[in-house]
This record gives sequence, structure tokens and C-alpha cells, in this order.
Amino acid sequence: MPAERDLEIATTIEIAMPESNSQKRQDLVAWLLTLAAAALGGLFFIKNKSPLNKGLYVGKMLATALSPFVALLGIRHAVRLRSRQAARGVGASDWPSLVAGGTSGILAFIYVWRVATQHAGFEQAFGPDWRDKIPPAQATRTRRARRMWVLPRYLARVPRPLWARDVVYWTLSNSVSGEERPLLCDVWQPPESITPSGLALIYCHGGGWHGLDKDFGTRVIFRYLAAQGHLVMDVAYRLWPETDLYGMVGDVKRAIVWLKANAGEYGINPERIVVSGGSAGGHLALLAAYTPYLPTLTPDDLRSADASVRAVVSFYGAVD
Repeated sequence: MPAERDLEIATTIEIAMPESNSQKRQDLVAWLLTLAAAALGGLFFIKNKSPLNKGLYVGKMLATALSPFVALLGIRHAVRLRSRQAARGVGASDWPSLVAGGTSGILAFIYVWRVATQHAGFEQAFGPDWRDKIPPAQATRTRRARRMWVLPRYLARVPRPLWARDVVYWTLSNSVSGEERPLLCDVWQPPESITPSGLALIYCHGGGWHGLDKDFGTRVIFRYLAAQGHLVMDVAYRLWPETDLYGMVGDVKRAIVWLKANAGEYGINPERIVVSGGSAGGHLALLAAYTPYLPTLTPDDLRSADASVRAVVSFYGAVD
């Protein structure tokens, strides 16, 4: 009997030890993840003009992009650590993990809330009654809140736009080789059941001036704009090293001139053309919009053309 009892105790200890070590490893991972979430949460509030900003740029970029997950991660691991420690009581060494997890979750939640909250920009630019100026038929197709989880339901009730792909909007000729280089775009038009607004938006994709292409992560917003009656021209301008910055701006201006020349065919008002873009595309949009007649940024074949636009919208484009 004593031998059997000793064997039973030894077996129990042998089985219990791996579980205890596994639990400790899980607690350690939870603690490290909580600290990482807290560190990322603290980066949200470092201003762009701060001396620390340049060295923490990559961390800030990750923190902002992952902010919803950071919020959930911090709270989840704080709760998990608390539940693990509830049986033995919370000691002085346990409180830092709980505080770090809760703080990281709160900081990330505050950031997400501030980003998702509508700002007063429209009121400042167009007055407090700007919503009343939207035609009733168009207002029914306008999203009232910036909630991503309602977007699929919204798109389900919006008619599909007319989408023409790889439309040639300009053809460049190489004076040395004689080869022709077509410039392509996609044209998104309002569905036949929706009255055109007459407004057109020319969009320039991002990619650091040397990568990506048109139709990259923009279909949702283009469908939304087409549902408002607007036309969208998604431009595939030339990239580095095929051309330089001057050539890229020239391609954007060629898109403006082409769309104005074909305004009647597409049912738009040539005086209501907006140029837009994201990142590198936002930079090109700004240059094209503010220099319609500047010789150094205007190709020779456009010197006598009207490349002016009504407005420009740049999404985090480079400005210096």
C-alpha cells in the first residue's frame, strides 16, 4: 500500500508539473503582450512635431493601424491575468499587469473613438445646414455615420455602377523609338437608375511613386461615390523608373484635360472636376491642382489646354 501511494503521488506530481509550467508560460506570454499593447497605446499621443516622432514613426504607424486590435488585446489579457490570479488573490506584483492591460485598452479605445467621430470640417466650410442642401433623392443614398460594420448592408442596397476598365485616356509617343505608350484608367459611372450629379472625381492611387496600380483597395469608396451620382476616373499614371515626378504630374494633368474634352459623353460638368489621391497619389493630386499652368510641371502638349480643377482632396499626401 505505501508503495502504491508513493507511486500515485509521484504520478500526480509528474502530471501536474507540465501543466504548471504551461500555465506559467501562458501567463508570461499574456504579460508580454499586455506590455506590448500598453507601449503601442502610448504612441497614439506622441505629436507629429515631437522630437520623438521621427524615431518612433514605424511604431506609431503600427499602433494606429492596429488600434482596434490593441484595444481588445490589452483588455483581454488583463482580464485573463486577473482570472488566473483570482484563486490565489491579487498581490502587489500582479497589479502592474492589470493596470497595463486596462490602460492600453482604454488608450486604444480613445484613439479609435476620436478617429471614428465626425468632425466639424463640413460645418466650418459649408455652414451648419449643409445637409439640407443635399437633394432628397441623393440624401437617401448617403451614409449618416462612419460605421464600418454597416457598410456591407449599405452596399447591398446600392445599385451597382457602370464600370469600364482599361480605358485609354492618352497615348504617348517615344520620339526616339517611335513606340506608343497608352495611359489607362477605369471609369466608374452612376447606375442607370440614378441621376448623374455632374460632378467627376479623378483619383490617383498611392504606392510611393514606384508601385501599385489603379483599382487597389478603392472599389468600396468608388461604389459609394457612384451611388451619389458622381463619376470616378481611376488613373494609372506612369511610375518610377519609367518616368520622373514631372512625368507623373503630367499624366494626371492629361487625365484632367481628357475628362474635360469628354465631359459631354460622360454627362459631367467640366467645371465640376475634383482631383484626389492617397499618399503618393495625394501628392500628385496637389501638384496638379495647384499648378494648372505652371510651365515646369506642364507637358509641352498641354501648354494651351485647360488643366484647372474645381477642388482637390489629398489623403495623407506628401506636402514637403
